[in-house]
Amino acid sequence: MPSAPFLHRAGARHKWPTAGRDDSEPDVMNPLDDNFPQRLARLAAAALAGALLLCLAAPAAHTAEQPPARVRVAAVGERQLAQTVRVLGVVDFARVAHVAPEVSGVVAAIELRTGQVVERGDVLVELDDRFLKKDIDIRQREVEQVEAEIARERANLQRLESLLASSSASRGTYEDSLYTVRAQEKRRDTLREQIARLRISLEKSRVRAPFDGVVLEKLAELGEWVGPQTPVARIAASAELRVRAGIGQDVLRFQRPGTRVPVSLDGLAERLEGRIRDLDPVVDLRSQNVTVNVALDYRPGLLQNMQARVELPAAEPRRLRLLPRDALVHFEGADAVYAVVDGVAKVMPVNIVARLSSEVGVDDEHIVAGMLVVVDGNDRLRPGTPVSVVGE
Repeated sequence: MPSAPFLHRAGARHKWPTAGRDDSEPDVMNPLDDNFPQRLARLAAAALAGALLLCLAAPAAHTAEQPPARVRVAAVGERQLAQTVRVLGVVDFARVAHVAPEVSGVVAAIELRTGQVVERGDVLVELDDRFLKKDIDIRQREVEQVEAEIARERANLQRLESLLASSSASRGTYEDSLYTVRAQEKRRDTLREQIARLRISLEKSRVRAPFDGVVLEKLAELGEWVGPQTPVARIAASAELRVRAGIGQDVLRFQRPGTRVPVSLDGLAERLEGRIRDLDPVVDLRSQNVTVNVALDYRPGLLQNMQARVELPAAEPRRLRLLPRDALVHFEGADAVYAVVDGVAKVMPVNIVARLSSEVGVDDEHIVAGMLVVVDGNDRLRPGTPVSVVGE
């Protein structure tokens, strides 16, 4: 049987038909050629390299086509500031009172709980006042009875005075009646004083908050017998809240009363502003530190002995540039900001030497007043990213 065109004898090399090509040229795609596997491998490697180059070029082209990042900026300020040192302290109430009733009695109602914020005059505890009210009622009736006796004796005195003028009554009888009226008036006045005292006791049966503050501890329960020697609550004055922090003697001379300082509280995850109030007049023998008291305005959530970080002055004031805290980013393990230069985000390292509640002071020469730094949107920037400012 004649052989088919696609069959060949063993050991014979088949020539693939080609149009317009010299048969003397090597057949690159001839699978029967001895060098075909090597050529095929080279072609595959070239194709893979080309595809890889296309993949690497695609993100760059995509990035170049991305619109500018929309950011908000703020201008760098400048101010006289002192270099600060961060110290640890604790929240403390400078004024704490053990509140007790001024009269004795059984607790009939209690309106307090630990952590409750109270205002001066708020009723905390009410004692059983039924006996006091009954005593007041009895004394009031006695006053009415005495006043009736005084009215009757005065009428008799007037009658005796007329009889005495006509010599129909003796002077002794007249004087006895006069002394009786005076004695009854004295008794009436005494009863009225007793009623006033009982009413004071009635008012004192309601234990009130002595000042604006917060209840640190509840010490009484319903039905307990309490008195002047048995406190019902421990209350701290909210107006005298402070942070107590120890500082070294080398920075003692820079602590001036009234200086405003930033205070950070981990428990509240926020920064507050305090002011230096005073220094304790004693040096700790063990640490050789001095305690500085920083006054704080009270707000719910502040707890006694809560840890606080205070930025205290550590040098004389000098001219520093002010940056919003929102402008700070961490770049390659250091503090930095993104400045807008010619429509592009440029990263600039900063050296923080002072901290305020919402700003930081830096002394870098490349940070100048009036420079625009990114305060919103900087978390998605990279050096050289085009930016579009949408607000300041």
